[in-house]
Amino acid sequence: MVNRSVYYWARLYSGQNKKGMAYHTLQPTIMMNILNFDLISETDGYHTTYHLHEDEKKFRIADGLELHFIEIPKLLAHWYDEKLDPWNDVLVRWLLLLSIVDQRKQHIYEDIYKELEAIAVTDKHLQEAFTSWNEMSLDSDGRVAYEVRLKQVLDQEAAVNEAKWREEKARKEGIEKGKTVEKEQIARNLLLKKLDIEIVAETTELSLERVQELKAELELQ
Repeated sequence: MVNRSVYYWARLYSGQNKKGMAYHTLQPTIMMNILNFDLISETDGYHTTYHLHEDEKKFRIADGLELHFIEIPKLLAHWYDEKLDPWNDVLVRWLLLLSIVDQRKQHIYEDIYKELEAIAVTDKHLQEAFTSWNEMSLDSDGRVAYEVRLKQVLDQEAAVNEAKWREEKARKEGIEKGKTVEKEQIARNLLLKKLDIEIVAETTELSLERVQELKAELELQ
């Protein structure tokens, strides 16, 4: 996610430098990432900001790069810990608006909705957002577009999870296969020492049938 953000920031920033344009005319480029998962483990803050700094003295070398990561799960944790003040913090107000509905969990945060609804009485812009939101929910084209986009996101997430599951399954199967090969080699060594097949099976935890097969293979060699 971090690499992806830097990549797209670089494309936006370099895209300003059209033919004949001077570098000093480049405008700062701000990348905002609003995430529905935790990303930055070094802090429990829901909003972190990044610039280009010198390593030792920490002074900023340029203002062209500005990256923001806003992690909604941490925001909600702050909300329930009563660390947020949407009445006086405009950014918190709008971030909470984005967090009201969790489509994947089919959950609506009624307490957040009621709080913002009360704030909207005195906040014209928030009131307009609520109105537009209600209109969009009633508009069939807007709803279809939203569902299509949501399906794309969920399909992509499902593909990633499927790949992780297959990788983990292959890893476990590889470990089990390695253990079985090791047990069978131990069984062969014990059979060469003329130990009884029942003892070999019990020692190696292989089935009696498999030990008998291994004994037959050794006798054929």
